[in-house]
Amino acid sequence: MKLRQKMFIGSAFLAVIPVLITALFTSQIASTLGQQALTESAQSHITSIRDAKKAQIEDYFGMINNQIKVYADAGTTIKAMVELKAAYPKFQEEAATLGPDFELLDEQAPTEGPPVPLSLPIEEYKEALKKYYANDFSQEYGAFNVNEVPNMEAVLNQLNENENSLALQYHYIADNPNPLGTKEELVIASDVSTYSQYHRDHHPYLHDIQRRFDFEDIYLVDANSGHIIYSVLKQLDFATSLKEGPYAKTGLGAVFEQANQSRHGTIVLVDFAPYLPSYDSQAAFIGTPIFAEEKRLGVLIFQIPIYRINDIMTSHLAWRLDESGRTGETYIVASDGTMRNDSRMFIEDKEGYLLAVEQAELPEEVISNIELKDTSVGLQRVDSPGTRAAFAGVTGFDLYEDYRGEFVLSAFAPINVPGLQWAIFSNLQEDESLERLEELTAEITKGTVPIALVILLVGGIAGFFFFGRIAAPIGHMEATVTKVAEGDFTARADIRTGDELETLSNAFNGLLEERLTALAKAEKENEQLNNSIIELLKASFQLSQRDLTVQVPVTEDVTGPLADAINQMATETSRVLLNVRRITDDVEAVSNQVKVQGDNVSKVAEAEREVVDTTMTELSAAAEAMNKIAEVAQSCNEIASQATHTTQTALTTVNRTVDGMGEIRESIHETEKRIKRLGERAQEISSIVDIINNIAERTHVLALNASMQAAAAGDAGRGFSVVADEVQRLAESSRNATSQISALVKNIQVETNDTIATMDKTIGQVVEGSRLAERAGEQMKDTKNTTANLVQVVEQIAMASRQQAQISNDLRERAGTIQLSTHETAKQLEEQTIQTDRLVEFSKQLIESIRVFKLPQVHE
Repeated sequence: MKLRQKMFIGSAFLAVIPVLITALFTSQIASTLGQQALTESAQSHITSIRDAKKAQIEDYFGMINNQIKVYADAGTTIKAMVELKAAYPKFQEEAATLGPDFELLDEQAPTEGPPVPLSLPIEEYKEALKKYYANDFSQEYGAFNVNEVPNMEAVLNQLNENENSLALQYHYIADNPNPLGTKEELVIASDVSTYSQYHRDHHPYLHDIQRRFDFEDIYLVDANSGHIIYSVLKQLDFATSLKEGPYAKTGLGAVFEQANQSRHGTIVLVDFAPYLPSYDSQAAFIGTPIFAEEKRLGVLIFQIPIYRINDIMTSHLAWRLDESGRTGETYIVASDGTMRNDSRMFIEDKEGYLLAVEQAELPEEVISNIELKDTSVGLQRVDSPGTRAAFAGVTGFDLYEDYRGEFVLSAFAPINVPGLQWAIFSNLQEDESLERLEELTAEITKGTVPIALVILLVGGIAGFFFFGRIAAPIGHMEATVTKVAEGDFTARADIRTGDELETLSNAFNGLLEERLTALAKAEKENEQLNNSIIELLKASFQLSQRDLTVQVPVTEDVTGPLADAINQMATETSRVLLNVRRITDDVEAVSNQVKVQGDNVSKVAEAEREVVDTTMTELSAAAEAMNKIAEVAQSCNEIASQATHTTQTALTTVNRTVDGMGEIRESIHETEKRIKRLGERAQEISSIVDIINNIAERTHVLALNASMQAAAAGDAGRGFSVVADEVQRLAESSRNATSQISALVKNIQVETNDTIATMDKTIGQVVEGSRLAERAGEQMKDTKNTTANLVQVVEQIAMASRQQAQISNDLRERAGTIQLSTHETAKQLEEQTIQTDRLVEFSKQLIESIRVFKLPQVHE
């Protein structure tokens, strides 16, 4: 493309580009200002919505706080707490008692008297509750949840541990005639207990509060036992313990634990979380202690409904178009990162919402639960820059990607409700907020196009006029340059415009003259340079043939320094290689000497290693012998010690024997005395026997006389004759007995005398044995002293043996260390020999490498 065309196109561009740039910048500025204005308008709008909803939420919880304070201090509530608390633990006992008006079958019915205590059918209660848990509750749970029903048997097992709780749940839940979801309609159970009477009195009042203020449930909890003594809805948590029961670790248990430790008037609030008795729906609890004067009775707890929060945040599921637009929504996020009200998109376009959160990679199980429960509360997670800023305490406005993957303008702020860590968000999609900007941009574009066309037309005419004034001199200059390029060095530019083009033509003419002169001079210098280069090439060829004696001629042209450098390099290289060859010769000689010396050292080291190995073997044998000697000495020491101990034991035994002999001697003396006294007593018995014998003789004579007198008396003396005969026989028996006793006494006296003689002989033998035992004891003492000396000597021998064995072991270890060092030295010497051989080989290779160069002769 020629310069004329380039200049024409450039002129056109210079006319068009400013117009386009002006239009573009104008449009951009207008768009930016419009976007800024619309963003500020949207920010102001959604901020006002955020603040309004935040105030409503805070007012709602403030109202609940006031309500629970009022009802906790109400006399009716306190009375219900007192009466139900007193009657609750007696329910099982009273339910098993039939009053006089209770009808029994046949003749069992009492006509009068006190109540009849009966046993409750606990096993039937368990079966009924098991059926209710497994069927009614589990089926309802499955209708609201994707996940499996929890292990209700474990919950029931905890309930079975308290038969009172079991009986209450049976009467008010399992045996409640009202269907599931309407158990609160039962005012009094079918028993005659005090609890049921109080329940009839207070249930309508508490049920009315629950319905009037839209609470999910109302609980009365005993401060001491933690048992839920009353609830309106009669769910599975009724009659369970919040201290150790199945729901102690839930939000309800947490509210009770904190409120039960708080002062009067303190409010405790726990955030929404899945609650099993409510089929794992979201449940929040608020509680306060109940006092009667200064006495703590229990805790009043309200279960807060989630739909009241949802109604506030979603304007009762009806968004005004002029307020929220098509995509505006407000929602609350809790500290666990989940929503506390339904998403607007979920309510208006459920299928689109489920598809959006699926694309946002929400877990499939969570999506299924949202679809089944028909709510996103407590399930939809929100993690964005806005949530992180709000939970850090920041109130602000930002543009970011929301939980559906859409970019939104968001106004966020933390909510100030004690006990809750919530943040509120008011969002509007960026696309909707900038719709007005697109319309404005289209209008601006429509107005600027005609103006730009007019400006382009005027600019084109003016550019064409000025282009003609410039194009003619440029064409003349182009023709002159063409002639010079074709070899016409006489051609010159002739321009008379009085501007830069004329200056350019004069400069061109001058440069052309100088160029012709320079060409002639350069031709001569080139010829000289060619000659110098040829000489350099010759020298380079000789250098490539390893000839370092070459000398290049030095000229005055540009090759002179190069030739001089080549000459200097060859000279220095020759000098260095000569030194290297001389040093290499020396290294080779020294390496050979080192190799010879290394071989000699290796031989000496090998001899030393053999000597060390022999010494190590002998030291090992000596150490083993010393260890055995030490073991034998130790055994001798133990045997000597045992002998000393045995001698001491024998000495003790002998001493005890001597003492025993003495005691035996004393015992024998004492026995001798007693036997002598026995002989004396036997002598006395003989005298008494003689007296008895005389009495028997006289009785016999008297009986004979009586018999004769009885015979003389005839029939009158016949009875006395019988008596006389008996007395005579008695006297005869006495005489025979005394004769036997006399014989026995004589035998005792003879044996007693023999025993005394034997005792005297035994005493003599005991005395002799005592003397011998004393002599044995003295010998034992001498043996003990000798053995003790032997033990000392053996101990010294054993100690010296152990020391000698230790020294031998230490010496063997040191010899082992020397042996290892010797082996290591030999190994290092072998390595040194290998390296020396390599050094000699490298020296030879280096000499061979240097010999390929042709070096100057050295004159020594």
